[in-house]
Amino acid sequence: MTGHDAARTWWLHARRLPVDDAYTAWFSAFSRCTQALRAWSTAPPATRAATYRAYLAELELEEAAAGRLEQLHLRAAAEPSVRWAS
Repeated sequence: MTGHDAARTWWLHARRLPVDDAYTAWFSAFSRCTQALRAWSTAPPATRAATYRAYLAELELEEAAAGRLEQLHLRAAAEPSVRWAS
């Protein structure tokens, strides 16, 4: 088996850990929340209320994603033998 074949075999059998998915979800939510905050801060008066509500919705999603990531971290810290299981 060549190095390329071994790498391909590893890649096909590699699985993302739940913490990877949780981090990706949080980072995505964080980015959207940041964009919504910028939109709200630069919105003209006629759309400020709507952009504020959009920001609050994104903030809520970011908080939920952060909570899930924290749960996984705390569980792994409490049980070092657990491989970030969901």
